[in-house]
Amino acid sequence: MTIPLQVMTRTRAGTPLRPRPAPQRLGLPALLAAAVLAATAALLPAGAHGATILDVVDFMQTDIRALAMGNAYGAVGRGEGALLYNPAGLAQFDLDLKVEFSADLAGTSTDFLLDSYALLSNTGLTAINVVDYLDKYDGSTHQYRGQAYHSAIANLGKFNLGLGYGLLEAHRYQFVFTDTGPAGFDPLAIPPETDSLTVDHQVLRANLAGLALKLFSGKLMVGVTAKTVEFTTETTGAVAFTSFSGTSLNLTFTGNDFKRVTAYDAGFIYRMEFFAALRPQWSVTAANVGGYKFKSDTVATVYEVPQTLNVGLALNPQLPVLNLLLSFEYKDPEGKIRIDDPGTGTVDPEKRSPTQSFHAGLELGLFKTSTGNNVLSLRAGSNRGRLTYGAEVNLVSLLRVAYTHYGDDMGNSNHSVPKEWDAIHLGVGLAW
Repeated sequence: MTIPLQVMTRTRAGTPLRPRPAPQRLGLPALLAAAVLAATAALLPAGAHGATILDVVDFMQTDIRALAMGNAYGAVGRGEGALLYNPAGLAQFDLDLKVEFSADLAGTSTDFLLDSYALLSNTGLTAINVVDYLDKYDGSTHQYRGQAYHSAIANLGKFNLGLGYGLLEAHRYQFVFTDTGPAGFDPLAIPPETDSLTVDHQVLRANLAGLALKLFSGKLMVGVTAKTVEFTTETTGAVAFTSFSGTSLNLTFTGNDFKRVTAYDAGFIYRMEFFAALRPQWSVTAANVGGYKFKSDTVATVYEVPQTLNVGLALNPQLPVLNLLLSFEYKDPEGKIRIDDPGTGTVDPEKRSPTQSFHAGLELGLFKTSTGNNVLSLRAGSNRGRLTYGAEVNLVSLLRVAYTHYGDDMGNSNHSVPKEWDAIHLGVGLAW
């Protein structure tokens, strides 16, 4: 099975948008600039085929606010999320300075974590304890992620400029349980049962620097993010053998480091003049422009990161009490990201279906602060055809606590093996 946010390698060895200037007519040069950006990204090569596809976009685009809104964030591109989704968003606001240190944790099963903790903390561990644990989760797969993201953002729209810098470290874990032979602890079983647990771990580290410009009286914003990316995979295996002599626990570990690469993301946001009451703006983003590959000096495995395009739309109508934000995005219409066919386990030559490629979300903000945020935000959306929802409490940007529940197709061509995730976010920072 291929997780959309990572490709597993198995080895066995031993806030709402702020008020904008009054609508002005956007001339032909601005339209040309937008068209050139999109066309240039589309025409650049995406790299050679034959390597394993790695979806770095989904690996990095895990902003807690965006996920609750169906991960439709390209046309919103606010704050620290702009570096990850659309760098043009760095120039949206006249003056918005923010520094934040945040951590996110997400997973597909709380029970599994509790059972694992109970097992590992049991000082009187016996063979029966281990086998019962492995039998309980036989045939199951569990995924977890954790990330730390430190960012400094300077929206300087009054100077037609925006800057941003971020450090991201994201970890992905997959636990896979399998077995052969009879179930349960039976010392006399022939052949003896073999329960196995394989843990796949991937780490992605990225340094990001973004620059955005506001053009044509704020109607058009263009931006570029330069990033250096490191990628590591490792596998640990724990195998328990039930035999005449009981159970032994064997541990193995293999790790591979891939060479650091430099890559670029580009995007624009265009504020439309018609339906001015809705304050619409649309976006085009090109992630990993030109594509690139992760290579290693120690293994033959090559991971190809293709260039992908996304098109988005955001609406932020002015309401008397609530701050309402609607967002929509169609991701990777070219189908550069290949996904698994759960029926055969092979790579499906078809791209994601329209339902899986379409993302939508909404946010209701209450009690707007002087920094342009909402003290309380309620969110919902659709991510690849799966329901998302969440809430956030923001204490004047000094402390952000957020929860999100979201579903994902897990890189499968249908929803036969969907996963439901729960994520929490804690951020501490300053805003001006």
